[in-house]
Amino acid sequence: MKSLWKSCSLAALGIAALCSAPALWAQSSPVQEQRVTERRTVTGEDGKTERTSSVIERKVEDITPPTKHLIYAAPVRMIWMANIGYMHSLSDKFAVGGNLELPTSIDSRVLRGFGIAAEGRFYPGANGLRGFYIAPGLNLHTFTANQYDYNANPVLQPNGTWTTPQPRQITVTPFSLALIGGWVFNWGDLSLDFGLGFKTHLSNGVDPTTVTSTSVVSERGLSGVGLDSFSGTMPVFRINVGYSW
Repeated sequence: MKSLWKSCSLAALGIAALCSAPALWAQSSPVQEQRVTERRTVTGEDGKTERTSSVIERKVEDITPPTKHLIYAAPVRMIWMANIGYMHSLSDKFAVGGNLELPTSIDSRVLRGFGIAAEGRFYPGANGLRGFYIAPGLNLHTFTANQYDYNANPVLQPNGTWTTPQPRQITVTPFSLALIGGWVFNWGDLSLDFGLGFKTHLSNGVDPTTVTSTSVVSERGLSGVGLDSFSGTMPVFRINVGYSW
């Protein structure tokens, strides 16, 4: 199952990168414009027409359909957590949503688990799910993992054999608060979301000072990934790729 998650995650990462390439060149959301021709009539105080002249005025209107729904995924986070999310616009300024996450095999200590996140967004520019936003959020995860104690040395048995203590399974439930500021770029139906903020954990994951990190994370020299990332307060950088309508 873990190898399947890993293969799916890498495939999703590649597809998301290819899909997001055109949007990297977009500096702002494209505005669809409509030209409206108006005729101006000048009248006197008595209501009669004194002078009539045809004036062509240009009126620019944004006829881009409002965005109400957004399905997204974080391709970089796919390395550690397979994820998918949804946002719904309540008004031009407010949106709510969340995402579901399942661990991949990047941290071999994790046997199984899942995570959910809830987020509210405020768009000062009143552009719905487009443009700059501020987003507070709650994140809750639960994992079943193997715990390895540093002082768990082999024990000599009476028969002269050595017994190595086996890791014991533990359940950790990290809970965190996040505050992120971001900007959503739109290129047609493609949505590209960049965000920067911080996350503070009220309930931590595995404490790296008491648990041996025998995971793929340590073998590959990655930091801020796996169970060790659920600790303390840390900065958060977000890249989401999604489809909006």
